[in-house]
Amino acid sequence: MNDESSFLGYQRADNRIGVRNYTAVISTVLCANTVTRKIADVTGAHAFTHEGGCGQL
Repeated sequence: MNDESSFLGYQRADNRIGVRNYTAVISTVLCANTVTRKIADVTGAHAFTHEGGCGQL
């Protein structure tokens, strides 16, 4: 076991630290793609849509 701590972030220009967070909105059916894209547009998330039809995986 390693007792050293690590942090995967970056230093900003003003010397504060930051991390990169991503939020995904995932559609599991074709009929939800429009809503998925709209939610992603409003929130700044990434939209992942399903093109296989409603209820078809």
